[in-house]
Amino acid sequence: MTPQEAEDIVRNDYKARGVNEYQTLNYKTNLERSNEHEYYVEHLVRDAVGTPLKRCAIVNRHNGTIINIFDDMSEKDKEEFEAFKKRSPKYNPGMNNHDETDGESEDIQHHDIDNNKAIQNDIPDQKVDDKNDKNAVNKEEKHDNGANNSEETKVK
Repeated sequence: MTPQEAEDIVRNDYKARGVNEYQTLNYKTNLERSNEHEYYVEHLVRDAVGTPLKRCAIVNRHNGTIINIFDDMSEKDKEEFEAFKKRSPKYNPGMNNHDETDGESEDIQHHDIDNNKAIQNDIPDQKVDDKNDKNAVNKEEKHDNGANNSEETKVK
């Protein structure tokens, strides 16, 4: 197994759990941390408001299974992140800084929160309920005055 294959395994695991492709990024196998039995695949995962957080997946080099995915932030990273959350309107809705908000609909924000829950749990083979996506499709079809354009109105 190559480092690239290990990165693909981790990327595909997130996809299989319902995490969209924009929530995870920068997959890189750290060969200094890796050993003859395991690849350490470092990557970033966005939280519910879009802030990238450091994560690391351990992949078995012999059979390609994910052994563990863990928070890879240093103590300094965690302190800086907590300080950022305290001063950011994205984490404190009462701050009323409209320049910092992205104007997403509640449905999209709710779906991102569901993605974040799947990421935070980091249990391989976890199934994420895509009920919110189905509801979004149904809402659009209801507002379509009875016309069935389901192929055009599906939320991907």
